[in-house]
Amino acid sequence: MKCKILSLALVFTVLIAGAAVAQNGGGQRTPPTTEQRLKRWNDNVFSKLDLKNDQQTQVDKIFTEYFAKQDSLRNAGGERPSREVMQKMGAERDDKVKTVLSADQFKKYQDLVQEQMQQMRQRGGGQGGGNPQQ
Repeated sequence: MKCKILSLALVFTVLIAGAAVAQNGGGQRTPPTTEQRLKRWNDNVFSKLDLKNDQQTQVDKIFTEYFAKQDSLRNAGGERPSREVMQKMGAERDDKVKTVLSADQFKKYQDLVQEQMQQMRQRGGGQGGGNPQQ
């Protein structure tokens, strides 16, 4: 009888633990790599700006540096950087992007970023990488 009760308790515990993991999405997601984030930005934003090759190279460099800074902040504290820090970093990044793009391209860039932010909010957030979310 004790064996049956212990077996049922074990099964129940495993089922509860499995349900908890499933609700959490199977555990923590790993943040996308710099290359994955850059590709997402290129697919969702920069591909719509008709960038010249030199502009694309400069923008890729700006965003690679931005992602590296994000990663170093996240790795230093183990958590996502604060909203204020991220906004400041984003503003600095956009100031650099503004020097690379024409006025029309930069306006379109800002519109696309806002569009991506709205989509992210509708999905309830997103994971790393700046703004555009897949």
